[in-house]
Amino acid sequence: MKSFGDNTMKLVDNFRDAQFSKPMKMQAQNRSSVVTMAAKKDDLPDESIGDWGSYDRNYVIGGNWKSNGDYEFANSFPKEVLNKATFDKKKVEVCVAPTDLHLTTVQKNISDDINVMAQDVSQYGRGAYTGNITADQL
Repeated sequence: MKSFGDNTMKLVDNFRDAQFSKPMKMQAQNRSSVVTMAAKKDDLPDESIGDWGSYDRNYVIGGNWKSNGDYEFANSFPKEVLNKATFDKKKVEVCVAPTDLHLTTVQKNISDDINVMAQDVSQYGRGAYTGNITADQL
């Protein structure tokens, strides 16, 4: 493994022996963003071994609505709150994840600077999978 100096964090150095059910939090050197990982060091492919400090990353701010909100909220909140937010889109990406039911409503009411995303997607294609939404449906 290459050495990039003492003040560079290696991805593999951030992993502790953990169970899959216990996510770990890592903080990148000189960065305030926290990445949650739910894997073990041995599960990383060899090409994943690198340093965090050599990548120039934009911050991502996201809001997951979980099962909150109704049609009125999906119409008003993007217009009255989210669209009024000011941020430098060269430095940060802003995303919001409403319930699947309200994806299109939020999408039509939100500014182009804010991304609308789904909370979940099925691992399967179309079929008899109650409650799932497929990638092509999204």
